[in-house]
Amino acid sequence: MRIREATHNSQHETEFHEGKGDETFKETKSMKTVVIWDEMQGDIQFFVVEGKDLSHLSGKYVNGADNTEEVDSEISNLCYDENGQKTVEMSSEFPINEVKAGASVIVLGFLP
Repeated sequence: MRIREATHNSQHETEFHEGKGDETFKETKSMKTVVIWDEMQGDIQFFVVEGKDLSHLSGKYVNGADNTEEVDSEISNLCYDENGQKTVEMSSEFPINEVKAGASVIVLGFLP
């Protein structure tokens, strides 16, 4: 098979259009986001979120001066449960393979 064109849509699907005809098939890839987590008091950590577009949160820190309550809440709910315990597995190693596979990268954090 010879690919003539590949296009991406908002559902994270890639449409491949074959060479001569109008045959089309789709490949669905789950969106992944690598989060660089910065708490300002120690080393940065990393975690991967699957299935969500978090680009609108890039550069936001919980307790940031220009955040809305909704933004602080969204970041907190992404990382912590109602008792303040982390719900994501954080790593000290950057997940380079996720990025090579197409994950986006954002920075989030917590200001004390």
